[in-house]
Amino acid sequence: MANEQAEWAAKIREIPLTFGKLVAATPEAALRHRPAEGEWSPIEVVGHIADKMEWWAERVERITTEDAPELEGKDQDAAVRDHAYQQADPQTLLQKLTDSSESFAKLVESLPNPALDLQGHHRGMKAMLTIRQCIEMPLGSIHEHLLQFQEAAAL
Repeated sequence: MANEQAEWAAKIREIPLTFGKLVAATPEAALRHRPAEGEWSPIEVVGHIADKMEWWAERVERITTEDAPELEGKDQDAAVRDHAYQQADPQTLLQKLTDSSESFAKLVESLPNPALDLQGHHRGMKAMLTIRQCIEMPLGSIHEHLLQFQEAAAL
């Protein structure tokens, strides 16, 4: 395993730990507080991150097994709503985040260096994405989602 893949995998594994600390420190009412209509509550942010780990792992897997696959965009709001994250048990949701992050981390660790340049076409972004980008993009969004969680929890 290359160092870069090991570093990414370690960062992916930190995600549920970081969100777990936030969830533990946040009162139940604040976990379910939506700061405005159409915005997510902190618990919904956690659910979205679990989905995100699954979606990006799925994209990486497809790129490794298919020749330049068409990668679907996802309706994030619909997924959060359809999974009923607003009513979800926090510990169950954190376990889902842990499981999806671990699966993604293991996949990332297994990638040989040459695979990082393989590509798929992301329809929603209307762009070709490399596996490297499919790993870096979700990792790059975590800070924004941490802020989103914290801002939503501030009553």
